[in-house]
Amino acid sequence: MQNIVHEYAYSLYKRKKIIVNGKGQKKRLFYIRHYCLYSHETQNCIYFIKIHKPLKMSLQFTNSPIGRLRFMGIAEGISYVVLLFIAMPVKYIAGNPNLVLYVGWVHGLLFMLYILALISAKINLEWKFRKTMIAFLASLIPFGTFILDKSLRKEEIKLHTHKAAQLSKTVETV
Repeated sequence: MQNIVHEYAYSLYKRKKIIVNGKGQKKRLFYIRHYCLYSHETQNCIYFIKIHKPLKMSLQFTNSPIGRLRFMGIAEGISYVVLLFIAMPVKYIAGNPNLVLYVGWVHGLLFMLYILALISAKINLEWKFRKTMIAFLASLIPFGTFILDKSLRKEEIKLHTHKAAQLSKTVETV
């Protein structure tokens, strides 16, 4: 079954299967990387392909510690940008401090929820102190959580493929 899927995907890749989105832009559905596993016993190289979808900032969040951290990071980042680049200029240029008050409350609440999601990810995924501090410092820099989201998405995909591989191994053994 898996070889059929790979052969079909490779034939689509050879035909340069693309999609056209609503804006008329062409985008490739996926790209394929070739890998070689060298076997010392048979002195051969076993070739296989792995299908990758292009990574971009996605607003699809899973119900996992990383998914919750990504969601809270995006929400906190948006509130921080609104506070810095909309509410603060309104306060100092227009002389209206009310917007800073309410946006500041929302940002403070989202920041605390981000910290709780970060602690949950550190405990559940056993992150090292350095990685946790990088995620914390990203929340203090404007647009930092958006940059962090890309690496968290890669880690989330790697974690889910690892879990799927373990699940398929357990199904094969049973």
